[in-house]
Amino acid sequence: MDKPKEPIVYQEAYELLTEAIYWNATKGKRMQAFEMLPQMLSEYVRINNREPYLSNPDFTRPHGPGPEYMDTLDEILWDLIISRILTFGVEPGTPATANYRHFRFTTWGKQVLSEEQPPPYNRRGFVNSINARLKLINEAFQLDPVANRYLEEALDTFGTGSFLASTVMLGVAAEALLVLLTDELEAWLPESESRRLSEKRGDYRTESLLKHLRGCIDNHKDELASAYKAAVLVLDKLIPLVKLERDECAHPKGITTDRELVYVNLIAFRRLTVELYSVIAALKLNK
Repeated sequence: MDKPKEPIVYQEAYELLTEAIYWNATKGKRMQAFEMLPQMLSEYVRINNREPYLSNPDFTRPHGPGPEYMDTLDEILWDLIISRILTFGVEPGTPATANYRHFRFTTWGKQVLSEEQPPPYNRRGFVNSINARLKLINEAFQLDPVANRYLEEALDTFGTGSFLASTVMLGVAAEALLVLLTDELEAWLPESESRRLSEKRGDYRTESLLKHLRGCIDNHKDELASAYKAAVLVLDKLIPLVKLERDECAHPKGITTDRELVYVNLIAFRRLTVELYSVIAALKLNK
């Protein structure tokens, strides 16, 4: 009896196909017709040795995914089109109506996929890029699980075009990091300052807490050394950018947002995470 096929994980397939399409374009090849995707995907996996990292290698067998996976490829393509990464046609200026079998990158798609770090459209790659940079700071560091859960929700809703929801989830992820930093500072500060910070947390208005935390780090500027600048950036710029945007969208004020603004906030969150953990590393080193 044949072993039943393992289902392909949609997010894994999405990221793999996106990588393959971009790789194909960077090699100077024309965008392929839909029915040529399996061969292109198989070639990408083989040349870039991706197979050992896949949960279901059968998805990328030598002649590409079988017919049982074509619906998945179709769904991924539509998601990429909805996200404005791909559009119909062969080359810019070619009428799309004559080329519905072919697709190409939009100007926006070329921009986001050409960035050095994985873009928010690549959920797993985006989160992995954060953890990889945290490990460069401290081998034991990994994104806080609460922040990670809300970040993944923010990435999921961003990918489906639910930008208000994505903004709110990203703001909660930033709030989780603020709680983490406050915990670390409370444990690091001298007893009298730690006690005042503990009392201040009961207020829990973000602006008030940020102001108090800024006073704490100003009092210990010399001890924090190079981490002081990172702490100022986190408290004065990055957390307010992400968290306060969330506060605006989480209340019925009729606020609107768009793909580009949420995209910028997601990129800012990655920077926020790295800078915040560098401050935590300095606190642990100077206990």
